[in-house]
Amino acid sequence: MSRWMSVLLRRLAGMAALLVLLATALLAGTVRSVRAPAVVAADQTFSVVALEPGRYAWTLETGRSPIGAGFVSQRSLENERSEVIEVALPAAVSSGQAVQQGQIVAELGSQRTARQLEEQLAAKDALEAQRDLLVAGGRPEAIAAAERGVGVAVARQSEAEAAFSRLNRLSGSGAVSVDDLHRAELALATETRQVELARAQAAAARSPARPEELMAVDAQLAAAEARISETLTRLDDQQVKSPIAGIAEVGGVSLVRVYDLDPVYVRAAVHERDRVHVLEGAPVVFRSSATGARFEGTVAAIADSVALSASGEPVVYVTAQIANPALALRAGMSGSLEFREDSFAGRFASRATDALGL
Repeated sequence: MSRWMSVLLRRLAGMAALLVLLATALLAGTVRSVRAPAVVAADQTFSVVALEPGRYAWTLETGRSPIGAGFVSQRSLENERSEVIEVALPAAVSSGQAVQQGQIVAELGSQRTARQLEEQLAAKDALEAQRDLLVAGGRPEAIAAAERGVGVAVARQSEAEAAFSRLNRLSGSGAVSVDDLHRAELALATETRQVELARAQAAAARSPARPEELMAVDAQLAAAEARISETLTRLDDQQVKSPIAGIAEVGGVSLVRVYDLDPVYVRAAVHERDRVHVLEGAPVVFRSSATGARFEGTVAAIADSVALSASGEPVVYVTAQIANPALALRAGMSGSLEFREDSFAGRFASRATDALGL
């Protein structure tokens, strides 16, 4: 037998073996179907949570990981136990509403910080008025204006004192809340401070200005502005802004959540025996339990290890990415994830071809 005939026969034998392997793969793909229960997760989820009174956290997570939510970033705000924090959601943030990236989704208002800002702004106004009086140099009209200011401050202090006294008397009967009484006490303290400042301004108005006094007031003004800037920064930190665009969900375990739903990730538990049929990039079909609708996607990630399901079965967790431009799929939806069998045959044939060198 000639050499070329021998080579031809070996090639024909290899092709025959390949055809047998292809037929086996196609038959396996026709008979077997791999399907697993699955749950939809958002591409990214931003949530604001009250961990306990006075302690809040906001977290950004990704749904791509097959072994559960993966943290991208987390921040927290912790206040003293005596601090009163009021959580407010803007009117534009409600369940089902779209949220833009950078939009404020929650404001953690601190009564103490807000009160500090009010006091600091009032002190700055008083210093500016005191400087104006010093520059005026003791003119009669400046003295008269300062004395009128004292009268107004004393009158407001008297009103605050009367209000506090009335609420204090009623507090014993339970008709007044602790917060209302606390606010009245703070208002009285603020007005008392205003009286002191007004009297200092009147004293400054009666005496001629001196350079060292102006320098001292200017230094106090600079310090007051620095304190105000620091307080404003603290207040800005209490404005929680969403780092992603998405759909809001208000209430439940979290104060507010924002879901980025395009794409979504579907997480499924595949039995260990079926792991061989699942490869990254393979096409899948998710079928919604609620509507029966079908959505096509691809395998995005596969867990490295085997876990036990709730029923004790060995499973491998898999996530599939599915485009969701119409937002028909929402986080938490359940269904089944089916791995397309036609891809098994194609991969089998490709491997067989490589093995035979054809």
